[in-house]
Amino acid sequence: MAVINTPLGSLTTYLSLCKPLAGERSWDLAIGNNFTVLDALFAGATVSATGQTAAIGTTTLFVPPSVGLYQVRYYVVVTGTGSSTNLVLNILATDDAAARTHAAATVSCAATNFTQGSFVVRVASGNIQYNTTMTGTGTYSVYLSAIKAS
Repeated sequence: MAVINTPLGSLTTYLSLCKPLAGERSWDLAIGNNFTVLDALFAGATVSATGQTAAIGTTTLFVPPSVGLYQVRYYVVVTGTGSSTNLVLNILATDDAAARTHAAATVSCAATNFTQGSFVVRVASGNIQYNTTMTGTGTYSVYLSAIKAS
């Protein structure tokens, strides 16, 4: 089984996406001409919001190239303790029926706590966005990634 490494660093075994077309005399030329297609299949987005001391307003995480399922991964860590309040990470996406808000993570700012996880969202329109809510004090970092799951 052959594996292709695209310019964006994605790996794929989907060689059928790289079949030579009329006028392309070799596999190398065909693969080179299809890197845009391959990268679109595996492209994603990452966010590193470090040293936060207040809520983050709604911000775009990823602009999906097409309708489908997307995996969102998160890691939230309290780096400086504050009042005993909860920090909430929300992921927002619009599926076939409505705009949805997923309360992905809740972390207490009273200690250097963390949480991590992943889940799948269906995107029928719009972007994948995120925000945080926080009513007390503390310093935290949020790390996010999103990638097409199907």
